[in-house]
Amino acid sequence: MTSTNLHTLVHIGAGAGNQLAEYQRLKLQKLVLIEPLPTQAEELRRLTANMPNAEVWELAVSCQGNNQPATLTEYNLADYSSLHLAENLSTFYPGIKVTGQHKVATLTPSALLEQLQFPKDEQHRLVLEAPGEEIAIILALVQQKQLHTFSQLQMSLPAQPLFQSNNNPVQLEKLLLQEGFELSGKHNDDPDISIQIWKLNPLKPLIDVLNEQVEEQNCTISQLQQQLTEIQKQYQELQQQHRQASETLANTEQELAKYRSYFSNRKKQHEAAEQRITELNQTLADANAQLATLREQLQNQQHSTGKLSELEQKMEQLFASQAEQLHQSTNALGQHVTKMHAGSNRQWQATLAVQHSLNHGEFPLQFGDASITPELAQQLVRLVQRNRYDLVIEFGSGTSTLLLAKALLSQTRTWQQNSTAITQQGKGDNKPVLPSEHDLPKRIISFEHDKNYYQQTLRDVKHQGLNEMVDLVHTPLVDYTDPSEPALFYDCKNKLEQLASLFNGQEKHILVLVDGPSASSKQMSRTPALPMLLNHLARHKLDVVLDDYHREGEQNSAEQWRLQLAQRSLGFTEQEWAGDKSALLLSINS
Repeated sequence: MTSTNLHTLVHIGAGAGNQLAEYQRLKLQKLVLIEPLPTQAEELRRLTANMPNAEVWELAVSCQGNNQPATLTEYNLADYSSLHLAENLSTFYPGIKVTGQHKVATLTPSALLEQLQFPKDEQHRLVLEAPGEEIAIILALVQQKQLHTFSQLQMSLPAQPLFQSNNNPVQLEKLLLQEGFELSGKHNDDPDISIQIWKLNPLKPLIDVLNEQVEEQNCTISQLQQQLTEIQKQYQELQQQHRQASETLANTEQELAKYRSYFSNRKKQHEAAEQRITELNQTLADANAQLATLREQLQNQQHSTGKLSELEQKMEQLFASQAEQLHQSTNALGQHVTKMHAGSNRQWQATLAVQHSLNHGEFPLQFGDASITPELAQQLVRLVQRNRYDLVIEFGSGTSTLLLAKALLSQTRTWQQNSTAITQQGKGDNKPVLPSEHDLPKRIISFEHDKNYYQQTLRDVKHQGLNEMVDLVHTPLVDYTDPSEPALFYDCKNKLEQLASLFNGQEKHILVLVDGPSASSKQMSRTPALPMLLNHLARHKLDVVLDDYHREGEQNSAEQWRLQLAQRSLGFTEQEWAGDKSALLLSINS
């Protein structure tokens, strides 16, 4: 497409700058290249470094979002990167795939023209290559009456929609013709993408002005005709009123004669009525006397009723007082039973600890409000017994750390006994994987942010001889950036990267217990756990246990996890464990 006397050329979706040589030949006053891809925008800046009339804008033009950042989906064919998701793109390019997504700045077409500040009485060209958004941009310019800012349009349109958008090429062609544009060229070098070149008829603006003037004159004539019609109607109404007034005057004279005769008769009726009123007044006086007698009887009856109401009120106050005393007694009894239950539980655990210490030389695990429940402990032990886990990851340490370490140690001893028996029988020389082997991490990695809990758990681990099983890591809480739910989470990224590197090329079975960090019942403080795991260990089999599933915050976190697993196309099953606090098990890649 060639043209003369062009002042400004705006190229939306300039790509890698393949048309720069042609643009230089046009001798433009101003060249604006708009490209949202950072790599291609950087290349455009390099290519136009010696072009003083060129500007590179790193953003996308979008009719949605109100100039807010939008998500750009990048494909391995960079020219098809779009703000819309692909629909039929893979039909033409079977090998195309998504390479990434990121936020980009956007401007609406109206905001774009406001920043460009085009000089009047000059010709400007718009080159439009915005996959999935081309027609929406044209429609927005038409609605804002800004399309005539450009005397030339060049668009790349697919033969059929390639992205999830409401584009209609047939509707666009009719709209451009109505706006005074004529199709001056069409290139179908690519059978799937056609390049259309449209020019604005120079007479179209003048015709629009003349049409507006004619419309205004027609409107004025129509208003004058309406006023004339209204005046004629009012004149006819006045004539009609005059005729009616004349007829009314004649009728009034006739009626006046009738009224004179009527009032003469009414005088006689009035005299008879006065006599009747005198008789009725006497009847009313008799009725008033009877009414006074009835009122006296009613007052006597109301006095008796008042005494009865007073008695009922006293009975209601007595019942209310007894009900309040019964309520207070019930609350006191409930508090007493609760204190007795808590005290009995502490004494029972203390007695069990003493007996266990005397029999085995160590104190048993303690379960309380801040630790896992006995029901969850039983479920975790069953998981360890039924599965040969290569690793256990724990967010939040404490009683669960000692429980899992002992369960794994018991299972390891069972494997050693079975392996020794098989070797002695001559059936093989397979050795179980022990936690002390130099090429594996310790069997349990526990992240703890609270320094007091960390030191207490560390003392318990050393006291019970579980050092070889547990890698207890003190990880303060750091900012976890998530646009939907900013939160604080364990600083565990480096540790997870080490595990991913160690397990590279292998498929491991990993148990994950999410029991921290602590928060209120509605906070989603544990949501970052699964994204952190999937960023590094998504290829492995993961059994993720979420404690405190009875709380609203944990239920919302689980819902976020389901959405993330679906977005990653990772298969999973789930099972809820009932109990005082309940828990949720998600088995991923199982």
